[in-house]
Amino acid sequence: MEPVYLRALELDDLERTYKWHNDPEMYRTLGGAFHHVSHVTEEEWLRKMVVSSPNEVNLAICLTENSLHIGNIYLRNIDWIARNGEAHLFIGEVGERSKGCGQAAIRLLVRYAFQDLGLI
Repeated sequence: MEPVYLRALELDDLERTYKWHNDPEMYRTLGGAFHHVSHVTEEEWLRKMVVSSPNEVNLAICLTENSLHIGNIYLRNIDWIARNGEAHLFIGEVGERSKGCGQAAIRLLVRYAFQDLGLI
């Protein structure tokens, strides 16, 4: 059994994602430039992420043991002709980093992409 499971992002995830997107340390692990995000901007972003899209899948990463939402994983730029897409993820909860949760989330996303979406 995997240490995490994936679920749809929800508007109730706002406070966690807001905290994570304002964490300079997380951006050091992502390799991107840090910038502060307002609560309004974060809410607008999350509202876009929870809406179904034909070319991307946006999911929460949750611990199997207690359902704690610890990060997000995305399948973006899905090309249905070439049958591929780009995976992106981050573990926002500092105490859950470097425990293999990201690897497990990738395994679950790849399984979903291959078996359910028909990507290769």
